[in-house]
Amino acid sequence: MNDDDRLQVVLARDKHRDGHFYYGVASTGIYCRPSCPSRRPRPINMRFFSTCEEAERAGFRPCKRCCPNDTAAISDRTPLEVPAMERRLAAIMFADVANYSRLMGDDEEGTYAALKNRRQSLIDPMIAARRGRIVKSIGDGLLVEFAGVTDAVQCAVAIQQAIAARNRGLRGDHRLEFRIGVNLAEIIVEPDDIYGDGVNIAHRLQTLSPVGGVCVSQAVHDQICGKLPLGFDDVGERRVKNIAHPIRAFTVRFVGSPARDDNVLKLFPAPAA
Repeated sequence: MNDDDRLQVVLARDKHRDGHFYYGVASTGIYCRPSCPSRRPRPINMRFFSTCEEAERAGFRPCKRCCPNDTAAISDRTPLEVPAMERRLAAIMFADVANYSRLMGDDEEGTYAALKNRRQSLIDPMIAARRGRIVKSIGDGLLVEFAGVTDAVQCAVAIQQAIAARNRGLRGDHRLEFRIGVNLAEIIVEPDDIYGDGVNIAHRLQTLSPVGGVCVSQAVHDQICGKLPLGFDDVGERRVKNIAHPIRAFTVRFVGSPARDDNVLKLFPAPAA
């Protein structure tokens, strides 16, 4: 079991894995068993250990709520009060700035100001117009949830077209360009975050997207193919980091995208600059 598998066990609060491993929370200095009913920490703060002794040697204290070092409770599988987990089907969009580290190295203040401007003037209003919920910003990345897959894809295309229009006339090394991935899956919902394999896949689809383009999963493709004036290029099944199974991906063809299609040009005219 790798750390991604352990993370999914903790998110599911699977009591059947209690005693198999423990997780510590760097921000609190506490370690817990997987089924602990306490509020889930951010994954970036989690550390995994095989034993209680290993966690304590690393400086973590046992949680007083789930008592991870109470071996009798674990062996008896004592049920813990676990709050109901909210799940729902959602379209997940992940957008990320291409070559962001290089841009920051060349001009840190200018790049930060440009990203803030694009967010305020273009990206955030477009997401709101399509009834999207910005879950969180992750550095230069943006995680967004939509109730409908059509809204998610239309928003992704509109963002890329607006960014391309804004970049006209700018030098190549001064352009902010994005990659966007869109997936459709059931997610675990919390007030300030969303979790699940579907979220991770949206992130990986973004890495498969061409700069300035949009990459979608097969689930998204099957839902919108023929319903929107867009073209698709099947890039086949791809193995991506920390996803156990290959994912089928499609790049979206639209006016202004890296892959242009004459039929799409007629159906989907370019927006005014």
